[in-house]
Amino acid sequence: MEPRVLPPSFRQLRHNIICWKVIHVLLLAVAILPAARGLKCNVQSGSSCICHMDDGSGSIDLSAVSSKDKPFFSGIKNGGSTYSFNPCSQFTDKSCKNAIVCQDDRTCCGRPTEVSFDVSKQPPLVTYGKGDVLGKAARISIVVLKCDPKQDHTLTMDGENPRGTYHFTLTSKYSCVVKPPPPPPTTQAPPPPVDTTPAPRPQPTAAPTVYHHKEDSQVSVGTILDISMLMVLITYLVAGTSFMYFRRGERGKDALPNIAFWMALPGLIKEGSLFLVVKVRSLRGGSSAGYDAL
Repeated sequence: MEPRVLPPSFRQLRHNIICWKVIHVLLLAVAILPAARGLKCNVQSGSSCICHMDDGSGSIDLSAVSSKDKPFFSGIKNGGSTYSFNPCSQFTDKSCKNAIVCQDDRTCCGRPTEVSFDVSKQPPLVTYGKGDVLGKAARISIVVLKCDPKQDHTLTMDGENPRGTYHFTLTSKYSCVVKPPPPPPTTQAPPPPVDTTPAPRPQPTAAPTVYHHKEDSQVSVGTILDISMLMVLITYLVAGTSFMYFRRGERGKDALPNIAFWMALPGLIKEGSLFLVVKVRSLRGGSSAGYDAL
């Protein structure tokens, strides 16, 4: 049993549907990829508590809730342990050295050498890594920056999950994203003084003689006929080829309209030319049998 062959019109329709699906997928990818990139807050060089949005929309600055060489937050209790936290500067507390976050004054849970802000989540997060090693991995601390314009600063310890990852929440007005200040107004120089001195009256001069050259800008009848014939020929070819291709299923040169006539046209022109030559010769006194000879 021979496989069923779809008509040309159905094959063309299926081809068009596939093309539209491909275009739709490409457009969807172009729309999604920029959104998937997400907003980033880049840590300021030389600081562990200040970051700036990569689109220039603002920054987060925790320097107001930080001390120098000692923890700003201390005595934060959870699960039988006591924690200390200083967002901007490292401190040393007994055996907990060069730390941002300390547990029980002996274990470093995060250092300023590895800091990252994540503003793709709400509220944003700041992560301090490279703490003391626990097992095969270094301890890290994750601080949720909860924005509250009415709250000065409150730090809570939310637990350890998984083991070696410590979670805190800093509720403060300093956890908010601060928009950049507006640019200073530009100062404009005062306008120059206006010269009120009357201008001298121009002396009358003879008007120059102007010669006008009349140009013929009209389109000739021959040009209009040429354009009309070209448009008729294009319409004939496009409409005829479309009809033969989609309606009758013709392919190749057979899809051209009246192909048999156009292929026979050179021979007809040749025969007509020969007939004219023989007719002229007969009128001038020649023999009419010359046509058959030709």
